[in-house]
Amino acid sequence: MNKTSKIKAAEDLNRKDCYMMRDLLYQWYGRNYSEREITAYQRKAVSVADMVEKVASGALSPGMVLFARISNEWPELVGPQIAMYVTPVALQGGCLMIEVRHNAWLNELKGRTGKMIEEKLKSTYGNDIAEITYVPSGRRRRN
Repeated sequence: MNKTSKIKAAEDLNRKDCYMMRDLLYQWYGRNYSEREITAYQRKAVSVADMVEKVASGALSPGMVLFARISNEWPELVGPQIAMYVTPVALQGGCLMIEVRHNAWLNELKGRTGKMIEEKLKSTYGNDIAEITYVPSGRRRRN
């Protein structure tokens, strides 16, 4: 028996186990309650972002995976209003480059709001981010 037929046999066995479990729960709990019980025995839902991170972590550098996490969590980190005007665009050598779409926000980020974002990033990602640079929209060098 080769490897693919072993995998197929295992998948068929898992499928048969699922059908058998469903039938047993249906017989035991009846039509009204069996569906709820079936969902209780299912695997927990996993977010797509977590699965992509798990798969990509083997293929991508740790910096790229960290940048993907930051980009994904950005609106929750800084809030929706700030996220509309301020976006992370690159992470190189521990320096997070953040693009700012409006000059008023660029001035704001030099003050208290910028300190708040820096503290939040440091507390969330630790020493992985050594420096944060704010650049006006369209002015960053593209590689």
